[in-house]
Amino acid sequence: MTDILSFVIQTVEIVFLVQFIMQLVDPTGNHRVLRAIAPLTQPVLTPLRSMLPKSQFDYSPLVVVLVLGILRRVSGI
Repeated sequence: MTDILSFVIQTVEIVFLVQFIMQLVDPTGNHRVLRAIAPLTQPVLTPLRSMLPKSQFDYSPLVVVLVLGILRRVSGI
């Protein structure tokens, strides 16, 4: 069971990292990869963006990856 949970968490981390990298590559958000993963990531990122200070780049996907990594290490998954 922990192997499945670990796989799911790692997959989610990869999706958020791809989101961050694609935002750097195409800041307009018109790339097809961004459009494909936006419905998956926006429910998490939208509230997080309102809590983070405004900056030139959107760091909210990295915050999600950091939190998931911490949770994985704390839980031992």
